[in-house]
Amino acid sequence: MPYTPKYFLPISNKGYKEGDFTMSIGFPGNTDRFMTSYGVQQVLDIIDPTIVRIRDVKLGILKRNMQKDSTIALMYPPKYNNISNYWKYFMGQIDVMNRLKVMETKRNLEKEFTSWINADPQRKSQYQNVLNNIQNIITSSNQLRKAIIYYNEAAFNGPDLISLILKFDSLYLTLKNNKLSDDQKNKTILEQTTKLKYYVSNYFYPSFNANVDKELFISLFQMIYNDLLPQYHPDIFMQISQNSTFSLFADEVYNKSIFSSKTKIFDFLNNPQLSILENDLGFKVTKSLYVKYRDIYKDYDKTIINLNNEERKFLAGIREMLKNSHKFYPDANSTMRLTYGKIVNYTPTGGSPLPYYTTLDDMIARENPNNQEFIVDPKLKQLYNNKDFGTYTINGKVPLCFISDLDVIGGCSGAPVINANGEVIGIVFDINWEATSSQYTFDAEQTRCIATDIRFVLFYLDKYLNAQNIINELNII
Repeated sequence: MPYTPKYFLPISNKGYKEGDFTMSIGFPGNTDRFMTSYGVQQVLDIIDPTIVRIRDVKLGILKRNMQKDSTIALMYPPKYNNISNYWKYFMGQIDVMNRLKVMETKRNLEKEFTSWINADPQRKSQYQNVLNNIQNIITSSNQLRKAIIYYNEAAFNGPDLISLILKFDSLYLTLKNNKLSDDQKNKTILEQTTKLKYYVSNYFYPSFNANVDKELFISLFQMIYNDLLPQYHPDIFMQISQNSTFSLFADEVYNKSIFSSKTKIFDFLNNPQLSILENDLGFKVTKSLYVKYRDIYKDYDKTIINLNNEERKFLAGIREMLKNSHKFYPDANSTMRLTYGKIVNYTPTGGSPLPYYTTLDDMIARENPNNQEFIVDPKLKQLYNNKDFGTYTINGKVPLCFISDLDVIGGCSGAPVINANGEVIGIVFDINWEATSSQYTFDAEQTRCIATDIRFVLFYLDKYLNAQNIINELNII
């Protein structure tokens, strides 16, 4: 829908220097910086290692197949990179939280809190059980939490076949619905099958290889079977363990299921029948996973309600204890927040000081055509070689990125970085390794926000895309 804003931010082509004020307004996802040591322990012992372990397996399978088959190498980079991004993030989170001694800091605060409540009978009656209650709730939820991670990481976001079948849920419910008139039902089915055909043709099968997916299915389902307690297994596992192996079962699924080939799916979508769907082995597997996951999550949801109640009491006590010495700000919850700071350089742990900005020269110097992360677009390289930079330079070089000590997390990507004059100087897109702990703690000395320099964006729009229509609409100062 067309929209004309009353005001939009001007864009600075003047640059910045170290120590300059910066701020950003965005929509950070979720933080949990008031988490107790028991919650941190669950993160470090259960949550993050489980995610890393599952993604290790997924990445290993994809990498091995991409290396031996050039067609697969073209199909799977987006999936591989998507898995890899948060694989690195959670490994970084474990490493940084241990180095920052977050657990020790939390425990020291809890010791202080315990001494504070024991010094006053009224406080003791109000808060004395809160930490024990939190510990018991979290400890009792460890296996539930682990199960939820496995279902999300290894099942619903593991084999693409399962994620595809989940998209047929609405069609399944329509086929089952006997309350609709024939006309309503037929109209709804036509709309749903048309959308599914489009998705299957344009998005799913261009990046799907059945052999790779079957390998993921076998390895990930074996992990679910081995690593989760039996009460968290889907019912379909009874059939597998009694009559088959995961390898043989996967052969049966990928050979017989209507979801195993584009032709079979289209045959079904051209004449969708409830009985075909309900008797399909792939659909049975997915339904069994979903039913068990729903039951697990119901139990976990009850646990979280109890935990939230106790954590609210704990936070109320901490705020009372530190009311004269500490300023509190609320955790992020995907609503708009403002963060401010300054442009600063960075010294990575165990490394040498790094400058606060990089240039296009640095990108070209790191080019590696054999590494997906360091491939430089030929047209961009041609512009570089021709030195066709326009007015978007500093000392003859195009600025690329810069860093600041802004407090950003996932969800802030795309937010503007603004200078003291209210002008856009960059766009948030990432954080450094040490900032991976920012969901649970903030370390201003090491945490860095990485932003794309707005002058590189202008250079790209102007010289690479020749998007003069956009350039002409901007207020460039």
